[in-house]
Amino acid sequence: MNVIPESGHFEPEEIFELLDHWHGASFFAAPTMVVRLLASPAARSPQHLKTLVYGGAPMYVADSLRAIELFGQRLYQLYGQGEAPMTITGLPQELHQPALLDKLSSCGFARTGCEVKIFDHAERELPHGEIGEIVTRSDCIMAGYWKNPRRRRRRCAAAGCTPAMSARCIAAGFLTIRDRSKT
Repeated sequence: MNVIPESGHFEPEEIFELLDHWHGASFFAAPTMVVRLLASPAARSPQHLKTLVYGGAPMYVADSLRAIELFGQRLYQLYGQGEAPMTITGLPQELHQPALLDKLSSCGFARTGCEVKIFDHAERELPHGEIGEIVTRSDCIMAGYWKNPRRRRRRCAAAGCTPAMSARCIAAGFLTIRDRSKT
């Protein structure tokens, strides 16, 4: 079941009421929405919330810590790009802990069936810790750009699809976004 707020838009007080009402609810929010929930006078730990999935932009560690304090280990981060929406990496609920700051500063590790690597401008794979462009391969990547085969060849090379983000892969395969690429 999908629940659409009666107001038709995002009002933190209404969202908290809905999360209190619906048992076992999962809720998706952009990080800015999570911050608005945290700042709301109506802020409380929803009794029936199962999972708060967030993504679409980076979440500051300080905001993650505040969200963990309010929502507990109900947070799950997803990362993707237009070429592979919300399918590249994930940071599961059990890693949303104040003691795991290095994990909270990342966008997680490759999701099942997805390969993630970091390449330099010459399309060479970089070792862990180096900053470069994200390259990912999976069945979830789009087939190409509508009526633009040249861009398809440039952005989705044989190695996989390269979203326009610079990042680095740290120990154990955790991906940390750094900036938008210039390409």
